[in-house]
Amino acid sequence: MAMTKEARREQDREHKRKYYQAHPEQSRERSRRWYAANRRKAGGYQHNDLTSQMFGRLRALNPLKERRHGGFQWLCLCECGNEVVVRARDLRSGATRSCGCLQRESAKAMGTANGEAKRTHGHTVGHDTVSGVSRTYTTLGSMKQRCNNPNRDSYPWYGGRGITVCDEWNAPHGFEVFLADMGERPEGTTIDRIDPDGNYEPSNCRWSTPKQQCNNRRPRSLVAA
Repeated sequence: MAMTKEARREQDREHKRKYYQAHPEQSRERSRRWYAANRRKAGGYQHNDLTSQMFGRLRALNPLKERRHGGFQWLCLCECGNEVVVRARDLRSGATRSCGCLQRESAKAMGTANGEAKRTHGHTVGHDTVSGVSRTYTTLGSMKQRCNNPNRDSYPWYGGRGITVCDEWNAPHGFEVFLADMGERPEGTTIDRIDPDGNYEPSNCRWSTPKQQCNNRRPRSLVAA
C-alpha cells in the first residue's frame, strides 16, 4: 500500500530527528544557518550591522550583549554629546531619534520646557495657588465654565438664564483682553456683575468684596416653565 504524503513527511522528520540526535554538531550548524537566513530586519535572531549609521541625531557605535524585550540594543552617540542605549528596531523605525534632546527642544519651541509654561502675561505659573495660576486667570476660567458648560452645577444660574461672556473675553486668547479691561484681581475680591441680569462684559463687571456682592445679589429662585 502506497504511503500518503503526510505519512512520508512524518517518516522524513523522524529520520532527521534520529540523525541530529546522533550528530549534535550538525544540529548546531543547521540551527546557525537557519537563524542567519531568517534574521529580522529590525533586530531579532541576528542583528544587522548598524555601526556608524545615523538615525536622526544618533550615530550607532556598537551592539550590546544585553537584550531588551528580546531585541538587540546599540550604544549610540547623540549629536549633543550624550550616549544612550537604544533597541535596533527603534532606531530603524524612527521611534528614537535622539537622546531626548530633540523632544526637549520641540517642547520648548511649543512653549513648554521642563514643565514650565512659556510666559506671555505671567499668570499661568508660579503663583501661590494650588494650580499655580493666578486668581485673575482662574476668575476668567470659572466665568466661562458657569456660562458655557451645562455640566457645571452653577450653570442654571448663569448660562441657563442666558448670561454670556462677551466675545472678546470668551475667545481662545481672551485673557489678555480681560486683563487689560479689568486689571489684576485685588486681594479679597471676586468678579461681580453690576446688573445681575446682565452679561459678563467690561461695562457690567467690577471687582467687589463679598459684602458688596451680597448687597447686589438677585434672589436665587427658578420658575418652572
